[in-house]
Amino acid sequence: MERLKQAKTSLYKKAYEMTLKVCGRVVLNVWRICKSGLKLKNYDLENVILELFKNREPVFNNWTLTKLYNDQQQKHIVLKYFIKRINYVDKIINEMGTLTQSSEQTRLFGCEFESTIMRGSQFRIESVLMRITKKCDFLLMSGSKIQVSHQKPLQSMPLVLEPPKLFYVDPVLILDFQSLYPSIMISHNICYSTCLGHIDDIFKPGGKKRFGFKIDVDIELKKLFHGKTKQEIMNDILIAPNNVVFVKKHIRKGIIPQILEEFLNTRIMIKESQKLHKNDAYIQQAYHFRQFGLKMFMNVTYGYTAASFSGRMPCSDIADSVVETGRHVLKSIIKNINQNKEWGANVVYGDTDSVFVHLLGRSREDAFKIGNDIVEKISNQFPYPMELKFEKVYDPCILVSKKRYVGHRYLSPKDKPKFESKGIEIVRRDGCDAQIKIMEKTLYELFMSKNLSKINSYLQKQYAKISNSHINLKDFILAKEVKLGKYSDIPPAHAIIGEKLEKKDPMKRPKYGERIKYLIQQGSDLDKIKDIACSVQDFLENKSSLNVVYYITRQINSALQRLFSSFDIDVRVWYGNMPKGMTKANLNRHNEQNIMSTKRKAMKIQNYSLNKYFKVNVCLICFNSSEIQICGNCLQNPATSLYLLQKKIQNIYKTKEDLEKICKNCASMENYEIEEVPCEEYNCDFLYLKHRQKEIVINVLPLLKKFVQVIQENSVDENF
Repeated sequence: MERLKQAKTSLYKKAYEMTLKVCGRVVLNVWRICKSGLKLKNYDLENVILELFKNREPVFNNWTLTKLYNDQQQKHIVLKYFIKRINYVDKIINEMGTLTQSSEQTRLFGCEFESTIMRGSQFRIESVLMRITKKCDFLLMSGSKIQVSHQKPLQSMPLVLEPPKLFYVDPVLILDFQSLYPSIMISHNICYSTCLGHIDDIFKPGGKKRFGFKIDVDIELKKLFHGKTKQEIMNDILIAPNNVVFVKKHIRKGIIPQILEEFLNTRIMIKESQKLHKNDAYIQQAYHFRQFGLKMFMNVTYGYTAASFSGRMPCSDIADSVVETGRHVLKSIIKNINQNKEWGANVVYGDTDSVFVHLLGRSREDAFKIGNDIVEKISNQFPYPMELKFEKVYDPCILVSKKRYVGHRYLSPKDKPKFESKGIEIVRRDGCDAQIKIMEKTLYELFMSKNLSKINSYLQKQYAKISNSHINLKDFILAKEVKLGKYSDIPPAHAIIGEKLEKKDPMKRPKYGERIKYLIQQGSDLDKIKDIACSVQDFLENKSSLNVVYYITRQINSALQRLFSSFDIDVRVWYGNMPKGMTKANLNRHNEQNIMSTKRKAMKIQNYSLNKYFKVNVCLICFNSSEIQICGNCLQNPATSLYLLQKKIQNIYKTKEDLEKICKNCASMENYEIEEVPCEEYNCDFLYLKHRQKEIVINVLPLLKKFVQVIQENSVDENF
């Protein structure tokens, strides 16, 4: 244990749970690795296991585990529980290929194993740059924060057009560049070693001028361009759209363009080599991580030159030149497409390196022909390796706003449509599953039938189901990231719940960035969300009711409204005009039922409230319309009614037993005589089914037995 020591708990280390350090060992935080490598709503171990291995595992809280461990006959359950979890951690590392990926990146970037996991992209870029610059007799400059703050600020921004908020029933082409910024740096020879600075900069005596954060940079222009005419000088330099000058490749080839070009060619070679080893899974995985590392390096190189806040070698002249060149390229593409009458196309949206082209009145087959023609003609206008690619066709689609759109994707004319979205609630993880499911079904109906009446009818049914509690509670769980210690005096709802969980059990303190699951319970109109939000455990224990109005108006309708506002349709009006009818009241467990005299047995049956569990205004035996809960026809046939009621009681017991068997099989407790498996896996549907069935056993069974008793007494009275 002498090798164990506590690392200094800096904010970064505390945030990334790296307070434990073992000398001579690399300590991996698997939860953090899963969080960065997987896109899930929450990153509990059980949820990751379900995602990767399709296995459902039970969850026992610390109190349950302590109780089991203190029992000598059940101690082995706890040991098996933790051994299984430890084995799954090892399987997760292997399934995600964390060690293989880190090993490949270590060989690629020439840095130590731990740094590829713990350090950022800046460290990887510098590890490559330092090896290359050393061979070229260059040194990397590291400016202080004061020096960096004195350099010229970044002035350029990528071109992002504001799209018209419309529903497009005609094909929309999506064209984009493959790695635009790295391609610009290669083709235009943009580098620290080729930059001569801004054309308007003032030179001081001796050929000195400001470059980056250095003021006394010597640029020997006289020696470089001595005896050359203006035309010859213009052939040797390239002036970026922001008036920053770079020398061309025949004068000096930039170090960064050399690295990027070599990485680009290597990546192409690796992808070709993958085709030769299709049956070897290990080589396929190693090659995949190798080419992925090259791709990520190329994509973040521009960011290294623009990191003016945290970077060690930022240069606004270089960063702005890349961005302005990208803007210029995108504008020229938009102009060429819009002016070509043969294509009859119109660019409706552009974002940094991609354009959305609307083809009014064209078929899907025509769209693919025109898309290939556009790509072929426009790509020839740009130097290698800049290349415009035809990615896909949306037919139909909705453009909501910048970086927010949804549509049916086609990769070929005969391809089956695939639902694809970006930026809207369907792909975001801070909403509930009910919101996502309803939005997907609504958009599918819109794209396939384009019939708003069907959509209205579907939404009315969903509103009714939610209002009448015909729901799966799991679909309404919200999950948001909590970062305790970074909030003001009034933290948000999920942070308050995280603090409450820590007070109950200090071992359950939420990790930095962990997603806290919670529900919004019923409250008064004056209550704030943070006052009526509660954890799933508290919601079930307190037998709370779901805040139906909040989920319909604030979660579902607000998301739908952002989509349907392009049709001048107000979804809120649809909900407001819905015939609410008689909603199912919550069963009042605290008030005793008034039992009337045996002479008014029909009225006595009416007083037993089962509104929460059975349909209102229907007989609970024959399901025909009835003002009382057992209709007159069923009361006139006591033998049949008695049989059906007893059958219902048997089914309730059987359902409870079946659910418990499923949980016992999942928890490997088939041979243990326990009444209920103490599992708290809130991502499992069976947990909520068990909870509802438990409520039925507690609240409904006594009432059904009362009905049986009433019918038996009624039949006895009639016999007399």
